[in-house]
Amino acid sequence: MRCALKMLGICLTAIFLGTIALIVVYHIPTDTIYRHLQKDRDIFQKEGNYWSWANKSPTKLDGFTDSIMLMNAAYPVDSVPTSAMAVFKWHGKGSPAQTFVKALNDKNDESLGKTSYYRYWHGYLVYLKPILFISSYHDFRMLNAYLIFFLTTAVLILFYLRLGILHTIAFAITILFINPVTVAMSLQYSTIFYITLMSVLLILWKNDKIYKNNLYVYFFLIIGILTSYMDFLTYPVVGIGIPLLVYILLNKDSFDNKKFFCLSVIKNSCAWGFGYLTMWAGKCLAAFVVLQHSILPEVLDALKNRTSSEVSAEVLGHDPINLITVLQANFKAAVTGPWIYIFAVFLIYLIYRMIKNRPYGIVSPPPPEMFLVSIFPFIWYSLTLNHSYVHADWLAFRDLAVTFFAILSIGIEMTSNQKKENNNEQ
Repeated sequence: MRCALKMLGICLTAIFLGTIALIVVYHIPTDTIYRHLQKDRDIFQKEGNYWSWANKSPTKLDGFTDSIMLMNAAYPVDSVPTSAMAVFKWHGKGSPAQTFVKALNDKNDESLGKTSYYRYWHGYLVYLKPILFISSYHDFRMLNAYLIFFLTTAVLILFYLRLGILHTIAFAITILFINPVTVAMSLQYSTIFYITLMSVLLILWKNDKIYKNNLYVYFFLIIGILTSYMDFLTYPVVGIGIPLLVYILLNKDSFDNKKFFCLSVIKNSCAWGFGYLTMWAGKCLAAFVVLQHSILPEVLDALKNRTSSEVSAEVLGHDPINLITVLQANFKAAVTGPWIYIFAVFLIYLIYRMIKNRPYGIVSPPPPEMFLVSIFPFIWYSLTLNHSYVHADWLAFRDLAVTFFAILSIGIEMTSNQKKENNNEQ
């Protein structure tokens, strides 16, 4: 009961601080942001909505959503609290990229209207507005690439120190699947990538302290809160699945009773879900207090749409869809490019290790919790059929990073356990 009250208190505090943070950054003059973004007009004229730098799904950028995010950051502010909760942007007849280019040409263009995006927190504006106040989108992309390189390097070093070379390779292959080059060039893809890497970094660095003080339930709660606050519904399963797999790898031998360890994994997963959903509900509460009207009908309507099995038959060719259809679309996008060959070669190597170390084909079982986490993407896809199908080709397929990392980790654990047993027998 005390734990539940603490979790609720953390969520309420996060809702309050999240609201204040948005109100603060909405005081930043948008005229300066607008002038800086005018330098980026050529990017969106050239790239449009879904430009690809290598004609493959993992290399496809989301200019559609990046245009929305940048319009949110640059739209003129009348009333700060109202704008912070309503998140206004320009609206036109064309795509968001076309509308954004038109707004950069003339923000007072009479053909442009005004609309809002109530249902998300848009917490990315807390860092995006200050960055765009002093630099352009061009500069953001370069800065993003630098930060991703150094953060990924730091995580890989810690992986090697804490879990060894094989797990380091497995994680590096997973990062290649997500594709850091594409992430560096896109606002939309960056939020979950940073949340995931920073979570993994903290787990690898401070695991002993977090574990001994029984803080992991609050740790995953905060990850869920940050995901709900920052993310634009991209590939959120990666934000829970990858850190949870690292938690399992580090702490699998710490529990004498394996049933308790399984329960701890489930508990941490539920804490993430509680933080995610409570923070989202908190946006409805904060918006109601500030705007004096309920946004719940819009939220429920969007939720109904994104979880339905209905899509546009004219555009997508399937009406209705089911889980099999969604999985086919996401795996089709996932198993493209040279990444799949790197994954296959490493997997074959792990199978070879099993055969070599166990002539009779007997292998040591890996932590069963890994199998549970490996199906998280499938659970997510089943709950968000419409969203996961519509966005499969450039976005939703990245959730499968959890499954692929779990497969490699399971293979490593099976061969690692064998090595320990063989040494004991000798």
